[in-house]
Amino acid sequence: VHHMHGDTCSLKLLVNYEQVGSVIGKQGNMLRLIRENCGASAQVERDEVQGDRLVIVTGHLSQVTAAAAAILTVLVNASHTPSAGGASDAAPPPAGGAPQVPL
Repeated sequence: VHHMHGDTCSLKLLVNYEQVGSVIGKQGNMLRLIRENCGASAQVERDEVQGDRLVIVTGHLSQVTAAAAAILTVLVNASHTPSAGGASDAAPPPAGGAPQVPL
């Protein structure tokens, strides 16, 4: 996490290109839900870096933390489904709440 001016910070996370579709979701729906639920700006870079895509989250620390938890939850859930690289329509956890990760 990189602290910027004021209370704003950013998180840069590398996600495997086979799993990034789960973070983006169908027609960008998962990424939009993460933005709306967490209040942070979140984007996925188009360029691939050694088999990974860069996910950048920017906002207040609490927003960035909530978005990071949501992204990790999406990735964990995607890894437990038969189509691990496919997009999921499951909603990320609400902002401020602890992510529920089924084991």
